[in-house]
Amino acid sequence: MRFSFRTWLVLGLIVLVALGCRRSARGPLTYQEQVALARKDTDPESRAKKLIRLGYQMGLAKDRVGAEETLRSVWEDCDAVSKPQPRAEAFALLAEAYGRLNNRQQSLRAVAQAKTAAEQVESAESRVTLLSRIAKVQALSDSPAATALLKQTEEFAQQAEMDAVGKVIALCTVAGTYHELKNSAERDRLLELLSKMIESIEEPSRRYLAWCEMAVCENAVKKDAAQKTFQSALDTAQKIKDEYGRAYALSEIARKLASAGFGGEARKVLKQAEAEAEKITQPDLQLQALERIRKLLSEL
Repeated sequence: MRFSFRTWLVLGLIVLVALGCRRSARGPLTYQEQVALARKDTDPESRAKKLIRLGYQMGLAKDRVGAEETLRSVWEDCDAVSKPQPRAEAFALLAEAYGRLNNRQQSLRAVAQAKTAAEQVESAESRVTLLSRIAKVQALSDSPAATALLKQTEEFAQQAEMDAVGKVIALCTVAGTYHELKNSAERDRLLELLSKMIESIEEPSRRYLAWCEMAVCENAVKKDAAQKTFQSALDTAQKIKDEYGRAYALSEIARKLASAGFGGEARKVLKQAEAEAEKITQPDLQLQALERIRKLLSEL
């Protein structure tokens, strides 16, 4: 008997469903099967991250031998990641897994590799973000060394060639990490330093942005101060001379307010921005500003 293409297709689907049923009846893959599958990934970064997560899960499941063997196999994969930033991220993840499994020696060894890779990252802002993350991981095994690394990272951010707003963003990352490490004294010291830095920025169109970034940071670590800092951003925005720049600044502050959970305040600021936008004399710029403001209003 000859079967049509449609018949063969139906038969093929029946076989696939049967195979799928047999797999689901058998239950989920074992950790060893998941490890074997992860090792087939040809990308070292992706492979490393999959194996680290599996090794950590095995450790939580009290399979110490399986966890140690899986994590031990990851070192070469992390080292094979060609670009410094993802290599640092992979080693930091490995250090975190070891740290959370109370393997202090291996965690600190991975931290050292992560730091080496992070120091090769060209972007100053990215390097600060990475080193702050590494410090947080290091604190799992050596809290004093983590604080020392964070201090070094802060010094690097202050000296690095970045524009004023970029520097504020970088130092806010460090302040946030101090907070996560429960070091409120260093956090508050750095926030006070940031406030003085921002006040020294001459151009209002840059200074309001810096105040916004600091307010977002404070909202995560010291909520009671955030609204006052947002007000500083608003006061600065009003000093921008041209109507378009003023309207845009107010809409940006409103966007940051909304993302920080101050929806009511954001709506009020957007109404101010709308009033400023209506003063713009160039039709194309006015339309551009009003479209942005009304879009933000619709999203609140």
